[in-house]
Amino acid sequence: MKKRMNADACLKRLTDEDREITEKFSSIVLKALDKYELAMIRARARLYTKNDIFGDMPFGFHLTDDGKHIVADKGEQEVLAVVRRLIADGLTIRRIVERLTADGLTIRSKKRSQA
Repeated sequence: MKKRMNADACLKRLTDEDREITEKFSSIVLKALDKYELAMIRARARLYTKNDIFGDMPFGFHLTDDGKHIVADKGEQEVLAVVRRLIADGLTIRRIVERLTADGLTIRSKKRSQA
């Protein structure tokens, strides 16, 4: 049975010409991979136009029906004003949450935040 050579053993037996060919091959492959990666990045970027908005909307704002503009949500802005006042009054976040929950305020649903 013949003994198999590992990659290191093969590299040690390369001539200068073989090394040059190997380096050129590696360079070509790496350049091709770079071009492929750049093409994929560009393709993903084209999926989003500069007017596209994606991700969760911050509390207090919502996306217009055309999906291109962010506008203040009057009800949520009122809640934010209450939160700011409670912070100014020195309440902790925990106490603020307890107060808002007692007043019947809840977080918006995921469905609404993505709409």
